[in-house]
Amino acid sequence: MIAKEEKRIEILDAAIKVFSEAGVEGATIEGIAKKAGIGKGTVYDYFDSKNTLFLEMIRYSGKRFSEGIVPVIEQGNTMLEKIRLISQFYASFLKEHLDMFRSIMTGQTLSEDMRSRMLKEMWTTATAVEDMIRDGIRTNELRGNIDPEIAAATIMGGIQNYAMKKMFIDGFSPEDVDHEAVAQVILLGLADKDR
Repeated sequence: MIAKEEKRIEILDAAIKVFSEAGVEGATIEGIAKKAGIGKGTVYDYFDSKNTLFLEMIRYSGKRFSEGIVPVIEQGNTMLEKIRLISQFYASFLKEHLDMFRSIMTGQTLSEDMRSRMLKEMWTTATAVEDMIRDGIRTNELRGNIDPEIAAATIMGGIQNYAMKKMFIDGFSPEDVDHEAVAQVILLGLADKDR
């Protein structure tokens, strides 16, 4: 018998797939149960409504993103590699959760409490990037006068906005996004150093 938490995670993983395929309005508890290989009643044992399941799915996805960013950062040897890897990770995560991101962007389905929780999860991610910046300063790969909080917000904001534009508007896949160019602009900046 699968432990209760494992079953809950199976339902959440199925919900991510169903919401991404069918959209918020088209997704049903029946469809989620079928995707999870369980009965509809079992879903209701864990979540009292589709809305509750959707909100918990958003929280769960945010937590997965926050927990996934640290090993991604650790894979890179240089700051350029780390930023490129963050960009690739974000674009892949965005593709996997495309419909959820669209729903979040409209803001219609999120309560004030859920928005607050999401912002806290996002800040957990930013903290990991701030730590990456501090390491870059400590190893002299980055200038010592950089504010890690501002740098982390700039990195994550730049990656997020570029990936969303390329994927939502231009129809790119995560693999088609120029992650190397994003990392270079973020790391090397915009100013002409000779001026």
